[in-house]
Amino acid sequence: MSEGNGEDKAWTQDGLKALYTDKVWTYDLYRKSHSPGEASIPHFLKLLKLMPGNEFCNTKGMTVIDWGCGPGRASKLLYENGLNVTAIDFAPNSLDENVRELTQDNDNFRFIEHDITQPTTITSQLGYCCDVMEHLTEDTIDDTLEHILQASKDVFFQIATRPDLAGKHPHIDEELHLTVHDYQWWLKK
Repeated sequence: MSEGNGEDKAWTQDGLKALYTDKVWTYDLYRKSHSPGEASIPHFLKLLKLMPGNEFCNTKGMTVIDWGCGPGRASKLLYENGLNVTAIDFAPNSLDENVRELTQDNDNFRFIEHDITQPTTITSQLGYCCDVMEHLTEDTIDDTLEHILQASKDVFFQIATRPDLAGKHPHIDEELHLTVHDYQWWLKK
């Protein structure tokens, strides 16, 4: 795939939802592989303690939306660290089963099936968006960023700037990083 918006295939949001629901989250190797969101939680928690106005390093009870939560492992770690978490993903089967069980009848940890390229009425003090933006089509990036920044006061983004490898597996057989640009491009957004 060339750098840019994945011109090899024109995706609709419904098509992407079907890809993730039918192929990506049903493929055990992808589901159980390394989770960039999970791996970045320690860095996110350290940054929270450095936030202006957080002199006492108290993050307990702060609200956070995990935008494009995938299996929810990062969401679970945020919850276990005392944050009030809303995990959002457009694929209804994205959550790991143990995470789904934790979100049942839990006022401090919930899952909402929602397409993050669309506006939401949910708000939070914090946002966490790790290994998500590059999975969107380039034509949805600006609106998605606007929706996220309207809903979450302070947001942590981690965005891959290279093509993915997981989509190369025959079970998936699709590019998963649809918007691949260097960090300067993303900073301008």
